[in-house]
Amino acid sequence: MRFDPFTRLLHLLLASGVTLQLLLSLFMVDPRPDRPADLWFEIHQAVGFALFVVLPVHWLWSLSRSYGGDFGMLMPWFSRRRLDALRNDLHLMAREFGDRRIPSAETQRPLPAAVEGLGLLTASYMALSGALWSLLSSPNGGGAGLPHFFKESHQLVANAMWVYVIGHAGMAMLHQLGGEPILRSMFGFGKDRRRIP
Repeated sequence: MRFDPFTRLLHLLLASGVTLQLLLSLFMVDPRPDRPADLWFEIHQAVGFALFVVLPVHWLWSLSRSYGGDFGMLMPWFSRRRLDALRNDLHLMAREFGDRRIPSAETQRPLPAAVEGLGLLTASYMALSGALWSLLSSPNGGGAGLPHFFKESHQLVANAMWVYVIGHAGMAMLHQLGGEPILRSMFGFGKDRRRIP
C-alpha cells in the first residue's frame, strides 16, 4: 500500500504515543487521596493530552483524503454490504492462514481495515476518558462520580489497547518477515520508488 507523508507522520505520532502510554502505565503512580502522582504519571498525562489533539486530526484526515483507502471500511458496522464484505474477507483470510500464507497487505482489505477502525476508536476513547478524568479531578472540576467512572473505564479499555497494539505490531512484523515492505511503506524506512499521486 502507498501512504502519503502526512499519513505516515500521523501514524508515527499515534504508534509512538500509544506505545509510550502503555509502557508508562506499567510503572507510573496515579494520584489518590493518600498520595500524589509521580513524574511518570505527569508525563503520561501530558502525552495523553497530545494524543487527544492528534487523534481528531487523524480522524479528519481519514475522512478527507482522496487516496489510501475507503473511510467506510474503518466503520463497516452500519452497512449490510460492508458487513458481507467483512465476513467474506474473514473466510478468505482463514483459508489463507490454513494454507500457511500471510494475507497480502498490498491492497486494503475489509477485515484489517475494520480492526484498524476498532483500534482508532479504542485509542480515541482512551484519550477522551483520560482527559475527562484529569480535568474533572482537578480542584476546579465538577461531577463527583464522573472522575471515578472515567478512571475505571480508562483502565479497563487499556486492556483492549494492549491487545490491539500487540496484534497490530505482530501482523506488521509477519508481513515484513514475509517479504512485504510494510514498515518501509508506513514509516518511510529505506528507499520507496513507488509514487504517490
